[in-house]
Amino acid sequence: MNSAFLYFRFRQAGKFVREIPVIYLLIITGILGIAVIALYQFTKELKGNIITGSVLLALLSLLQLRRKDYHFILLAEEKPWKVFSMDYLLLSLPFLIILLLHSYGYISLGILLGCLGISFIKQPVHRAKRGITPPDWIPPEAFEIRSGIRQYGGLLLILYISAWIGLFLPYASLASLWFLTVFISDMFRYSEPLPILFVTERPAGSFLRRKLVVNLKLLLCAIAPVCLVYVSIYPGQWWLILTFLIAISLNIMLFITTKYTYYWPNTRITAGQILIAIAMLSIFLPVLLPVILLFLIRNYLAACRNLKTYLYAYNPELTSRI
Repeated sequence: MNSAFLYFRFRQAGKFVREIPVIYLLIITGILGIAVIALYQFTKELKGNIITGSVLLALLSLLQLRRKDYHFILLAEEKPWKVFSMDYLLLSLPFLIILLLHSYGYISLGILLGCLGISFIKQPVHRAKRGITPPDWIPPEAFEIRSGIRQYGGLLLILYISAWIGLFLPYASLASLWFLTVFISDMFRYSEPLPILFVTERPAGSFLRRKLVVNLKLLLCAIAPVCLVYVSIYPGQWWLILTFLIAISLNIMLFITTKYTYYWPNTRITAGQILIAIAMLSIFLPVLLPVILLFLIRNYLAACRNLKTYLYAYNPELTSRI
């Protein structure tokens, strides 16, 4: 296709890997290795291949609709679909290799054609719009969720309805809830201005704990009913639903602690996104959950330290001295 572009992507990946500390690189490599082994086992049967391939193409479609360099590539390349399809083929390469090892060549061909088709999807024109008004029962302090409903309200509603409809098929509801969690992760990538941070007048630890409890309660109130009905329909999979809910809870808490670990007023959080991506995989790969829990504890402590630099005035020790 475009050898110069391919060379650029490999150089870009090499630079990215070199900037990761060795200890984290070893941890990430181990996690990805476990993920590849789990994927290899899951795709031994045709059903696993179809589910994985469908999820992969859905994620690539979402990437095509949200990639930030879309308009730049349109202007810079005479045939931008070549660049897009090359990106998606590179991202699909591990799965394609596993498919070939399992002798599912026709599914590999379907993935290749899917990558090519996705590269022709055009991003919609983004116009200023009010969006869907969030319900009144969502408290103002959960402003990330309220903002996310305004921004993604239509898509969130479609995914939530599809989770209920998907109860007629095994695992379909869980896939919809997983995509819902992907959008939730994006809600916590924006740092609020300092006046909003100061509204609750809480010290760092109390502020963060309150933030975790409020958001976790709201999101589980939406997700848990679907899971309970799922268990009543498929009682033999109760362990799967329990693991799924634990993984979702850890992910939501990780989104929040990651935001405040790297909090800087009025900015978009770009750090810590590799960990978020791995955490999203842990929802379907429970073997990764202990690692996610360790990172969650680390981020919680780091977030408390970072917030103390902004919320020091609400420290009980400081106010008692004053």
